Amino acid sequence: MSKVRRLLALRLATDLLAAKVAQVAGYIVSLGVLVIATRKLATLPLTEVELFFGILLVLAVVSSIICGATLVRIEAEVRKKNQSESG
Repeated sequence: MSKVRRLLALRLATDLLAAKVAQVAGYIVSLGVLVIATRKLATLPLTEVELFFGILLVLAVVSSIICGATLVRIEAEVRKKNQSESG
């Protein structure tokens, strides 16, 4: 069990690289959600009002994923800047 913990505790990359990867992954996921949800909304028999609110919901989810991905990168850069100033 301790071997597994040591393996999981290995640092494979810097925090900034991990944040960049998370940011790109978040952008790709948001694009996928946008495409899949829009296609699904297009195939459902919805009224105009239901379609409007469905599109608003999709845009809200996609924008929250994009904001989260962007904040991950900003937080990592600020943390790195603070560490370099204090140390």
